[in-house]
Amino acid sequence: MVKILITGATGYIGGLLLDRLTKKDHQLRAIARHPENLASKLTQQNVEIVQADVTEIDSLKAALEGIEVAFYLVHSMGAKTGSFEEIDRMAADNFAKVCEEKGVKKIIYLGGLSTAKGNELSLHMRSRQEVGKVLSSYKTPVIEFRSSIILGAGSLSYDLMRALVDKLPIMVTPIWVNKLVQPIHVEDVLGYLQEAILFDGGQHDVVEIGGVETVSYKNLMLEYAKQQGLKRYIFVLPVLTPALSSMWLGLVTPIYKRIGRKLIESIMSDSVVTEPNAAKAFSVKPKSYQEAIRICIENSKKELVRRWYDAVSAKGLSRTFENVTFRKEKNWITERVINAPANVVFAFIKTLGGHVGWYAEWLWKIRAALDILAGGVGFRRGRVHPTELRVGDPVDFWRVIELKENELLTLKAEMKLPGRAYLQFTLSSKDSQTDIVMKSSFDPIGILGEVYWYLMWPFHFFIFDGLLNRVKKESEKNAKTSKS
Repeated sequence: MVKILITGATGYIGGLLLDRLTKKDHQLRAIARHPENLASKLTQQNVEIVQADVTEIDSLKAALEGIEVAFYLVHSMGAKTGSFEEIDRMAADNFAKVCEEKGVKKIIYLGGLSTAKGNELSLHMRSRQEVGKVLSSYKTPVIEFRSSIILGAGSLSYDLMRALVDKLPIMVTPIWVNKLVQPIHVEDVLGYLQEAILFDGGQHDVVEIGGVETVSYKNLMLEYAKQQGLKRYIFVLPVLTPALSSMWLGLVTPIYKRIGRKLIESIMSDSVVTEPNAAKAFSVKPKSYQEAIRICIENSKKELVRRWYDAVSAKGLSRTFENVTFRKEKNWITERVINAPANVVFAFIKTLGGHVGWYAEWLWKIRAALDILAGGVGFRRGRVHPTELRVGDPVDFWRVIELKENELLTLKAEMKLPGRAYLQFTLSSKDSQTDIVMKSSFDPIGILGEVYWYLMWPFHFFIFDGLLNRVKKESEKNAKTSKS
């Protein structure tokens, strides 16, 4: 039995790896800045959850106590331009330093693969590779996997491709779609990570991993279209810059502008394996990209447990509001009495967003478009599950921060705002009636925050009153249906 620590366990790869290792004979510990978010996603109970943050070195000491193998699966791509490199460097240094202090036997790190070298590397890819160097600068041995793009239902690369091809019959694309990649299915990546636990390597092993074939992004998208029975035409123009491309991606895909730009800058070079040492050292037999796409399409039809945007990267998209002075809290409170029991009302509230929507959807979409242009998350994240919610789940541009079944649901806004905003539903039930109070609260920052609140105030009559009327109407209809 190996004592294992996983960082990034609320994220896509980290979460899937944790799910996989819970089925093996290991002693598992996972760290999270918000343990309740991770606890709500665990499918198994044999995991110790410790509150820690890789950017705060003191919090790592207890987390790494007694650990033999530590997975480092975090990075701050969501952070603002100019800050993510520094955050990644500091976090990796903190982690490696404490690993050495606590006698950890091995660090396993998943980074990115690029044929570019030195200054040709994008800022994001350069940071990913620098993290590997920082981790290996201490005495603890490091296995650094450098992966080409990862395809999996719910992965960033697959969601990007799917959204573009599904929505655009004709695409005028930048020249980067001709760059070569070696797509690898997420299960193969997890296989490499799992085998690395018992792998006997050197002080710093760099292992390049990818699928069995190279393909251009253009042909990858055409293969997806073929398997979906779609006719798609792609025309390449050399004039679309990363900045313009990222704004375009933000409008037609789930990728918000800031992450979209970093992603595009990273794929301006080929991402193919040049050192095939993985085949000699590991037993994993990677799938073809055709097979990977087929599995992604099949799994996308199922209820997904993990998606790339489930986690908020360190100091990234979810603003921490450190050292910020707020003005007086502003509130909009609406109340209704609903002729339905609380469990019926709450069941409908939990379906809001995604395909069900809100109320006055066209206004929400306008707000979402403005949010994307400002570099925010927009409206395209949708939901993880169509009818259920857990603490930490994204819901369009909200995130669940508090949930008490049939009593309370609190959502925190992750849109671009001059302040901090929440939407809360509180229910109390008596007999077959439910009293529901919906509270929209806003903590403004400075004069701009005050102005924003009062500009939006007239819309609250329409949006929030209408939303609660919809909750009342649908809940009462569902209550009657359940009786008949």
